[in-house]
Amino acid sequence: MAAGMPAANLLSSFSTRVKAMISPGERFYRNADHSRESELDMPNRPPGTCRIPGCPGLSHGGGLCDEHKAQRRVQLQRQVDAKRPTPAQRGYGPAWKKTRDDHLEKHPYCVDPYQVHGASQVLATDVDHVTPRKEGGTDDENNLQSLCHACHSRKTAREDGRWGQRHRRIWSNDDR
Repeated sequence: MAAGMPAANLLSSFSTRVKAMISPGERFYRNADHSRESELDMPNRPPGTCRIPGCPGLSHGGGLCDEHKAQRRVQLQRQVDAKRPTPAQRGYGPAWKKTRDDHLEKHPYCVDPYQVHGASQVLATDVDHVTPRKEGGTDDENNLQSLCHACHSRKTAREDGRWGQRHRRIWSNDDR
């Protein structure tokens, strides 16, 4: 205890800077006047070694290095895609390719459904069903629209919930 300082004052001065966690890797101090001082904190856990025998890589959670995590993601995606019906089985065979090419020839520019292109015209690369086939849409000219790849990806993500993940989960449970 500091000489000449009562215990209550020592405790009071100690409690003026209280550490608290606000997010992983960052701490802040709450001062007596309720202001904050931030500082970066050390990581919670040091990286470990990759669990793949002979791999010198470091893992930052999950036991696999970044390279093996990427390989695992590709492997899992291939397993899901192996159970997914082929494009021809989903109705995108030679007849669809002809319909698609004819539509792009008549309507070469993206219809820009999200108004992201401004005044510029962007060439379309994809033909999209306004009403998706799985919801009863047809290949009729009135149900098709020309989109650039970015707009088509955005529309698909909004309809299917992140690029078809909802439907892929359903397909992965089928015995196809």
